[in-house]
Amino acid sequence: MRAQVSRVDGARLVVARGPDVEAALRRGEAAAARLDRLVAEGGLAGYRSLRGVVPSREVQARALAHLADPTLPARLAAALAAEGIRAERLAPGLAALGEAPAPLTVDDVLASPLADLVRPFRTTLDGEEAVLIYLVDADLPRVEAALGDVEGVDVFDQRAWLARGQAQVRGRALRVVGCGVAAILLLVLWRHRRPRAALAAVAPALLAAGAALGLLALLGEALHLMHLVAALLVLCLGVDYGVFLAERPPDDDALPATLLATSLSCATTLLAFGLLALSTAPVLRAVGLTVGTGVLASLVLAPAAAALAHPRHASGGRSARGE
Repeated sequence: MRAQVSRVDGARLVVARGPDVEAALRRGEAAAARLDRLVAEGGLAGYRSLRGVVPSREVQARALAHLADPTLPARLAAALAAEGIRAERLAPGLAALGEAPAPLTVDDVLASPLADLVRPFRTTLDGEEAVLIYLVDADLPRVEAALGDVEGVDVFDQRAWLARGQAQVRGRALRVVGCGVAAILLLVLWRHRRPRAALAAVAPALLAAGAALGLLALLGEALHLMHLVAALLVLCLGVDYGVFLAERPPDDDALPATLLATSLSCATTLLAFGLLALSTAPVLRAVGLTVGTGVLASLVLAPAAAALAHPRHASGGRSARGE
């Protein structure tokens, strides 16, 4: 839609900052002068800035100096008359040319009906005033090289900024998941005092979380941060099923009741998160799909916990039934 409406890319822009608006305008004009050369060299298709709407006081002073010539009204009236224009009709305006007006400020325009021309180009960043320059079809590395030594001017690429932010969040989320897994494993190991029983309680949930993410990827689901967060929920919920089976008494009579209780627990979880999977909101759908798939996989893999926790008894029970 942006390509059809405007060539200006709002995600890539130049930010000129200063202690006040005037300083920001001057730095923005310095950046614009570099961008003009870049446009001539073909590294930039164009840009939009405040330079053509509200120049800095210095630029305005140079322009107003041309109006200070006392002969300007008479010369302009003669030029208009030579073209057949009745200059007397414009006498009040011509007379005012000799009076230098006060410089125009950003606040003056913001208080006028033309405020919308200025508002998108002005903002505040970290307590400083800033003006924005929007780029058109920019070769961003060349823009950054051209503006690298301009004081108070930065090139902002929203896509790259979001990518870096998401990478940092993903890294923190992975560390949180790793710490969560370690904490769960240590807690279960402290409870059972036996590595085999601890592995029996945790392994199904770990496998289920990986299986859920792998299955969604195979089905063409674009995995993102919320899938990773939901995988931690799978670990927290799925480990309960392994704990139930690892904690059961070592006799075959307790196994059916434990499996029934585990299945009922899984059913209620699927009912809640299954509804989220039907949502059209991407975040809710990601959580629902990941948790629903992972919890179901945890239920399927949980009986392996019984074999890991009570291998001798399971073998002995089969022998007894065979005899």
